Amino acid sequence: MIKVSVIVPVYNVERYLRRCIDSILRQSFLALEIILVDDGSEDSSGAICDEYCMKDERIRVIHKKNGGLSSARNAGISMAKGEYIALIDSDDFIYPNMIEKMYSKARECKVDMVMCGYECRSQSDDTILLETHNITLDCIVDSQKALEYLVDGRFDFMVMAWNKLYHRNLFVQNQFTEGKLHEDEFIIHKLLYECNNVVFLPICLYNYMIGKQSITTVEYNVKRLDGIEALFERKDFFQEHELEIYTLKEMGHIIQALIISIEKSKFGKEFRSRYKEFQYRLKKDKKNIMNNPYIRRGVKVWSRIFLASPWMSSYVLKLLHIKKILRRN
Repeated sequence: MIKVSVIVPVYNVERYLRRCIDSILRQSFLALEIILVDDGSEDSSGAICDEYCMKDERIRVIHKKNGGLSSARNAGISMAKGEYIALIDSDDFIYPNMIEKMYSKARECKVDMVMCGYECRSQSDDTILLETHNITLDCIVDSQKALEYLVDGRFDFMVMAWNKLYHRNLFVQNQFTEGKLHEDEFIIHKLLYECNNVVFLPICLYNYMIGKQSITTVEYNVKRLDGIEALFERKDFFQEHELEIYTLKEMGHIIQALIISIEKSKFGKEFRSRYKEFQYRLKKDKKNIMNNPYIRRGVKVWSRIFLASPWMSSYVLKLLHIKKILRRN
């Protein structure tokens, strides 16, 4: 009987795919299926998927037109037969006891989601780059507490999709948003809201590879503004569900993200229409900005400028940056 479905979106990762699949096949937990979703790969990744499918009956392969990471995950989830679902990136790999430990914890604690720690490794030589992502929490929390951890931003491991085991029921009403970057940020709050309880597993079981072409390594471009759109959607979600404190805190995150984004983008032409869109959305929430106890007074002043003119707000940031440099000298 299949108890866990492991879903692996695959796109042009021929160099790393075998290591990923092998790490799943070596799991001490045997009651699993592996769904490899070939998302229109242009290299030999699709053929590698088929090769492994012939070797192990637990593997199923989906070949589909390229639609992006979220599309591939959704396709895999729709085919999953397991009670629980794990999402593994195809250029990462997992430790042999990951699924067993997470499934056992989920069943023991009767929870809808389990989170584990992870190690960041160099893709070039496998050396561990960061050891700061170990989960120090060893507890069970309810949905509201988990959302508090997410909104407060104290724990990096809350957001990403791949260090978790999910009960399949969480995806009955929820899908990954397709065609967007920051896809994990568009859905995580919805999944946490649906949970009865969440448990943290304070050990590293996942290896996340640094150096791959991801949103953290590519040049800052207009698609990165999807992250701000995700924050808007999260704020709207909290507002709809009458979670006032989270709504106000998320508004503060939106303003902070806009400041950082405008500084990074230098208000380039390709960004301006998106900033105008954000200006329009913020005007609807002007009261939640000006009366917000979680936004500093100086940031509220900047927000007023942004609401009047995004271009002027970028000019103000530029002046403040110059003043900082002069003070240092």
